[in-house]
Amino acid sequence: MSTIYEAKEEMHRLEAVLYPNHLTGQENTYFARNTKEKTIDVEAICAAMKNRGGFEGSHDEAVKTVNHFFKEMMYQLCDGFSVNTGYEENSLEIRTNYSGSSTPLAETRTITSPFIINEV
Repeated sequence: MSTIYEAKEEMHRLEAVLYPNHLTGQENTYFARNTKEKTIDVEAICAAMKNRGGFEGSHDEAVKTVNHFFKEMMYQLCDGFSVNTGYEENSLEIRTNYSGSSTPLAETRTITSPFIINEV
């Protein structure tokens, strides 16, 4: 049974604040940062996609397909691939800290899915 979701056509505008950019060493240089964020979920995006037209399936089908896409994208990232969706590029970033001087920085390590560290 499909549930009908109405997308609330709420206007959301972006605002930015300018901050002095001291890294350039020049006067009157600034960088901008977004001040407002609004988070919506997959269900809201699929509702908007359905209500605006262009998607002919049901809302539930759209949510299931999008969630399946994200799950598969996560698996591909864990397998070491970067994913380019055409709108954004996603890649896995590994950050680590070493304690003590007994662990050399040049030590090679490999990571296998799902996030198991193997020493080489």
